[in-house]
Amino acid sequence: MSIRQEYLEKALHDVNSCDVELETMRLFQVIFQRFPTMSR
Repeated sequence: MSIRQEYLEKALHDVNSCDVELETMRLFQVIFQRFPTMSR
């Protein structure tokens, strides 16, 4: 039972990390759209 709980926590952590990466990428896209010169 503890092993399953650890697996669920790890899966949840991975999902959270993925969400953070997606939000970061989205933020950079917005910045690059507003400041095109920064992307080059």
